[in-house]
Amino acid sequence: MENDRFIELAEEVKALTVYAEDHDVTIAVMGCRVNGPGETDDADLGLWCGPSTVNLKRGPQTVGTYSYDEVLGALKQELDRIIDPPGVTIAPHE
Repeated sequence: MENDRFIELAEEVKALTVYAEDHDVTIAVMGCRVNGPGETDDADLGLWCGPSTVNLKRGPQTVGTYSYDEVLGALKQELDRIIDPPGVTIAPHE
């Protein structure tokens, strides 16, 4: 583990994403920027943490690098795109 900040981030991610728990989405939070990129490849959304920044990826594609203060907003945007993709309308049940 490279830093302890990622433990707090993992708890914040869990709290932030509770609204999506009925969806089949995997989110991985890793505390090492060396192994984290590969270890998050199988997740829908992956975060790996350095001393002052967090990298966010969606599947195998990197979304960006964010400060610890910014990453939760970016994560929520990506999660919303997964669970409610633009241009997709779900008809209500009758």
